Amino acid sequence: MPETFRPLQDLEGLYEISDLGRIKSVARTVTQTLNGTTFTRFFKERFLKPTPNSHGYYQFKPCRNGKTTTLKVARAVAEHFLWNPDNKPEVNHKNGDKSDNSVGNLEWVTSLEQQEHALATGLRVMPQWSKETRTRLTRRKVCRILALLSRGYPQKRIRERFHVTSETVRGIARREHWKDVPDLWSKTT
Repeated sequence: MPETFRPLQDLEGLYEISDLGRIKSVARTVTQTLNGTTFTRFFKERFLKPTPNSHGYYQFKPCRNGKTTTLKVARAVAEHFLWNPDNKPEVNHKNGDKSDNSVGNLEWVTSLEQQEHALATGLRVMPQWSKETRTRLTRRKVCRILALLSRGYPQKRIRERFHVTSETVRGIARREHWKDVPDLWSKTT
């Protein structure tokens, strides 16, 4: 099946996107006047090379009237080639490969569907919970928390460091939680 190109919305006559996720700059002639002198520039058709952003999603930066914007390739393909009857807000890569922006690999999803897909395909892993307590903490981490508390570290910093709630740190400090972990660093009088 041949590759199909469609003009990018709001960038008609400048850029086109294909159902395979390729973007091209359209051949065109641009006439500009600068200080009373008229210049004519010829632009050849050329394919743009998208680059991955910090999350691995491919993006490109089209320019119109000297202003550059950033567009995600997957979203642009979905907006131009996929029907979205339920008005779902996110685009999902079915095979999990963020570099595969072909229309057959994309689908519209909700945020919850996106998260479920990531868990089901192993793209996202749930945090490892301690089997005996069903918490994020282990005995070793609780010992570290007790040591930090005995040195006067603020509970807020401890909470942020170990990714636990204020109630958890308070409960450990008051010995309401993890009572079986010895407090080797407390000052005994």
